[in-house]
Formats: sequence, structure tokens, C-alpha cells
Amino acid sequence: MNSQKLWNERFQGHLKDYQKYLRYMFNDHLLIVLLFVIAGGALQYQAWLQTIEADFPAAVILAVILPLLITRSRTATFLHEADQAFLLPAETRMRTYFWRSGIYSFIIQSIALMVLLFVLFPMYSQVDGLQSYITILLFILVLKAMNLWLRWMVMKERGAVRTYSPIVRYLVNATVLYFYLEAEYIFTIILFIILVILITVVYTNTRNKLLKWDELIQDDTQRTYQFYRFANMFTDVPKLKSRVKRRRILDFLLPAKTVKNNGYLYLFSRTYVRYGDYFGLTIRLSVIGFLVSFLLETEWSMLAATFITIYLTGFQLVPLFKQNAHLLWVRLYPVQAKVRIQSFIRFLTTVLLVQLIILSSVFLLHQKWVFFAISVIAGYLFIFFFMKHYIEKRIQKG
Repeated sequence: MNSQKLWNERFQGHLKDYQKYLRYMFNDHLLIVLLFVIAGGALQYQAWLQTIEADFPAAVILAVILPLLITRSRTATFLHEADQAFLLPAETRMRTYFWRSGIYSFIIQSIALMVLLFVLFPMYSQVDGLQSYITILLFILVLKAMNLWLRWMVMKERGAVRTYSPIVRYLVNATVLYFYLEAEYIFTIILFIILVILITVVYTNTRNKLLKWDELIQDDTQRTYQFYRFANMFTDVPKLKSRVKRRRILDFLLPAKTVKNNGYLYLFSRTYVRYGDYFGLTIRLSVIGFLVSFLLETEWSMLAATFITIYLTGFQLVPLFKQNAHLLWVRLYPVQAKVRIQSFIRFLTTVLLVQLIILSSVFLLHQKWVFFAISVIAGYLFIFFFMKHYIEKRIQKG
């Protein structure tokens, strides 16, 4: 068996699968919204940097946030369910395969670290500036490589070692990074040596142990599922198996009765609350939009954040329209096809109007009564045109 050839085939399949969904996720409309969000956020961030004091704990913030990505060091193995039976006997010949998986995972995760550090570094340089961007980047990349290697070896273990490994690694990563950012090199070297000793001990205890193939497959399946779950916000993902939850506590939100003309409204409402992550997605976007609006300084930027949140929510709830299309009884329902579209528009409009009221209430917290009224009125008009000229046309196209 040629493990290098096998990895290349799996990697090409992985790229093809991801590219298919990324094409739908980053379409023209979303890119325009992202540009506005990034530009607006950059201006607000730059203005905020001018207001921070010299004693602002920038190093502490970096030492808390960056280790979250450093510690999260999952290796993309591209393993399938059947590999547990067919590749297990060839484990000793799979070193090249797993080595390539480790390098790929390091590159992808390093890019995320570079972007996060690029965002946080201006805050650090504004206050301390004891280290440059390049030196911090090199330091955290070394930590990332060590964490990837350590987590891979810990995957051979079970029990307490597996349970407490992320906690211990995060605490060590955060502490050593903090001392490095504060130019406390003696403590940095001591903690770095402790991390090396930890890796050496784990390697000594695990080098002769076999891989836990069932857990490796489960780990990679979970990684892929998280991507599909995110992609499902933008387009249908047939490979995603969503779960149905009863959620009795939310029954008061649902229509109690159904008649001939609101059967689809009844269906969409229950699907939204009980199936997949549609309801949770709305809650998360609403909370994020509310917090962003609350932290912004100008009324117009708060309005922009409100409309962007509504747009993203409506855009990502569109797949709900086709969620039950495969059910035979839905197709046989004695109602015209246009009623289904009208019911979905009515349902989605209701969801977005409720979200509009929640997001607009941030103006009430700031005692900006006029802008609360402007937000509600302008938001209602925005939702009306958004439904009529985008959502409805997109549904009709198919």
C-alpha cells in the first residue's frame, strides 16, 4: 500500500468537497456584506485604539485569546469509517500519511493564528510594543507545532490524560505567552522547558502504543461535521445529518392550530424550532448583532450593524424552505405551490421582525428614542424589500 498516494487521493477529495461549498458560501452578496463589516469594524477598532490607556492589559488579553487557537490542535486525517477495518493492519506503513496530515493541519491552523494576531497586535503595540509581530508569530507557531504533536500522542491514551490534556496545555500556553509578551525571558524559558519535558514524557509513554482508530475516525468526522454545519447556513448540505429535538419549552412560540391556508406556516414554524440549528443560529446572530451594536459609538453604525445582522439571518434561513421538500405528503398537500412560498415569506418576515425589535432595543438602552423609532421603521422597510426583491426571487429560481 502506498500511503503517500492514498493521502493525495484523500486530500484531493477533501479539497473538491470544500471548494464546492465555499463557492456558495462566499458569493457576491456575502462578500459585499463582509467588506462593509470589515471596513466598519476596522474604523471602529482604530478609533478605540486611540482611547486606551497605558495601563491597559493588552498582554493579558493576547495571552488569553491566542492560546484558544494554539491549544485547539486537531489533526485532519481524512479517515473514513471503513479504514478501521482495512487500514488498521497497515498502521506501521501509515507514518507518511499521518505526517502529511500533521503538516497540512499545521499550515491551516497557522493561517488562522496569523489572522488573529494581525487583528490583536495593534492593541498590544499601542500599549507595550515590547515584541514585534514577526517574533510573536514565530513564537506562537512554535507553540502550535508542539501542541499539535502533543495532542497527536495523547490521542493514543484514554481516561484522565485525554480529559485534562487540553486544560493543562491551555494554562501552560497562556502563561508562557504572557511572560514572553512582557519580555520576562527567564520565566519564559523555564515554562518552555516544562512544556518540552511534558512532550518528552508523553512521547516516551506512547511511542510503542497503537493508535485509537475509532477515536481518530470520530475526531475527523466531528471536524468535517462542523464545516458542513457552517456551510449549511448558506446552502443545502446533503451529507449533513441534522437532529430533531422536541424543545417543549418553545411550544408557546408555535401556532396551536392549523387550517387549510396555513399548513405550511405550521410546518415551517415547527421545523425552525425543532430541526437542526436554525433556531440556535438566529439566537447566536441576534446576540452577536446586539453586542456589536451596543459597543458601537455612532447611531448610524449601530443601524448598519442591525441591518447587516437581519440580512445575514434571512440569508442563512433560506435553506429551511427546502428542508421538507423530499417528504411525499408535503408534495401531495392540496394547496397551490404559491401558498408554500407565501407561507415561508410570512414566516421569515415574522422571525426577522422579532429580531428587528430585539436589535433596535439597544437604542433604548442608550436612551436614543428617536433612533429607536428610525431603526424600527427603516428596518421594517428593509425587511419588506429584502423579502420581495431577494428572498422571494431566490426561492422561485430554485
